[in-house]
Amino acid sequence: MALLMVGCRKADLAKIVSEGEGLDGTSFLLSGPRNGDSVRLNAATPNETVVFTWNPVTPGVETEPTYTWVANLKSAGNLDAPIIALPADDGGKATRATLTYKRMDDILAARGVPPGARIDLIWSVVADNGSATLSPAGFYGFSFIRFNDGASPFYLLQPSSSTETVEIEPGSTTASLQFNWTRSVPAKSTQPVSYRLWIYDTSMAPIFSIPSDNNGVDSLVTITYKAFSDSLIKYGFTTLSDLVWLKWNVVATSGTWNQTSAFTNHLNILREVKIYLVGGSTPIGWEPANALQMIPDETFSGAYYTYVYLNAGGGGIKFLNQKEWPGGPLNATDWGMKPGSPGELAADGEDNIPVPADGVYRVTFDLSGMKYYVQEEHGRMATVGDATPASWDPGSVFPSQALGLVETNFFLGILDFNGGGNFKLIDGAFWPDGGGPVSQTKDYGRGASDGVLKEQGEDNIAGPVPGGRYRIVWDGRDVKNLKYDISPASEMRVVGNAIVGTPDWSPGESPQMTYQGNGVWKITLTLRGGAEFKFLSGDAWGALDYEDAGGGKIRFDGSSNFIVPAGADRSYTITLNEHTGTYTLE
Repeated sequence: MALLMVGCRKADLAKIVSEGEGLDGTSFLLSGPRNGDSVRLNAATPNETVVFTWNPVTPGVETEPTYTWVANLKSAGNLDAPIIALPADDGGKATRATLTYKRMDDILAARGVPPGARIDLIWSVVADNGSATLSPAGFYGFSFIRFNDGASPFYLLQPSSSTETVEIEPGSTTASLQFNWTRSVPAKSTQPVSYRLWIYDTSMAPIFSIPSDNNGVDSLVTITYKAFSDSLIKYGFTTLSDLVWLKWNVVATSGTWNQTSAFTNHLNILREVKIYLVGGSTPIGWEPANALQMIPDETFSGAYYTYVYLNAGGGGIKFLNQKEWPGGPLNATDWGMKPGSPGELAADGEDNIPVPADGVYRVTFDLSGMKYYVQEEHGRMATVGDATPASWDPGSVFPSQALGLVETNFFLGILDFNGGGNFKLIDGAFWPDGGGPVSQTKDYGRGASDGVLKEQGEDNIAGPVPGGRYRIVWDGRDVKNLKYDISPASEMRVVGNAIVGTPDWSPGESPQMTYQGNGVWKITLTLRGGAEFKFLSGDAWGALDYEDAGGGKIRFDGSSNFIVPAGADRSYTITLNEHTGTYTLE
């Protein structure tokens, strides 16, 4: 390789040449880039810079020095005859030399370095005050690779870098993750840019990569949840319930140039397997679109459960991992009873799972063990602890401290509390065993804050103060956020425009029902035909109130009021059962 020499004043480096006013080189040291660094000059970003820096020399009596950046071939081993000599910034006065990629490439081209070739240099600085010259002891190495191909910097857009969890359904072939970024511009129009998405673990070890959409041309990757999960499984992330901490970036390629995105983003993936209960024995029948989502088991990975009322005459139950039957666009699987093997699951040639009798059950789906459980003995819920009259003995809490199943995964009870103390909620007559089977009792306590319910790592729940009658709720309708609630249950009123002799819709002046025990309230009133009413658990709006869910059922979500049958005013006995979620007018 032929290199053109640059004529410059030869300096005896690391040595003071005194011709009058001297220079003090005590602190005169090279700073950066680091010794041995290198840069590949990007033809797409000619104005990007490389900056060489050093500490200032101490001047003599009055004359400030100027600086010259000098470089030579590494193979020369010294800077006695440098091939490049450039004044520092600010007319040589600054302690830095800033070289744009274009300027450096032009210099290297003038010295015979071919496009795309690498040149290894050593560099230093010469300080000169007109009377003396001085250079730091030693030199630094630095390498350049000349312009050839190139691509401009670009930036990631989505998913943004976050510590929040992205939940995906690992079996879904219709829902997708989308990664997108700004476009990179090639240095040569003849070398268009293509892209590849890279997925890493937290140590930046590559896990897998895929080209962007449209054969690598688009600045977008669309990958189905199933394909993404399958890739994680292929490369060792086999436990679906584990949170996977990842990083991602994109590499743009133009010719021989690889340009990595300006940043690398965090991506935390939870492959949320959803299991649903369906069947003629359930409240929703055989329609998959209405299937009941089951609660992921905190204790047993791969297990799911639900508290539900089942009937024996509906033809049984099955499990689904999508809200559709197999053969549809979601690639669903269904499970039933392995023929001739009650309690065992099968996904092919399976039978419906029978229900032995009408009642409330805890139904459990254990994918890890390929088992199922339909348990009436755990289809219940009660309080246990020294905040309650039954204390800490689970064997004594049913039925005295029992809640009633109002709807699937929702228990409500009106119970007496001592005032103070602590309690938990439990669905069986025995405490669970830490190493016990999936089918054992479950108990629940306070989670991270009041109102949050947890099965694992829970605290006791503080009993209400003062003692008395309270309404307690176990709420698993949001299967990923179990909750509990405690509120006073000292009264229940009938409020509306239907009560003869009572001001319309006036809670404080409305009649109070009489508590019968076991969640039941009763009152006899004269009601106006065709008028409306609701139940209110206090003497002012804001207390819990019940509305009409149809079919003799109640709800408390702000829906329709109850309507008195049309006709003349007449006397009715109104019964409200909070434990069963029902009411009657007789």
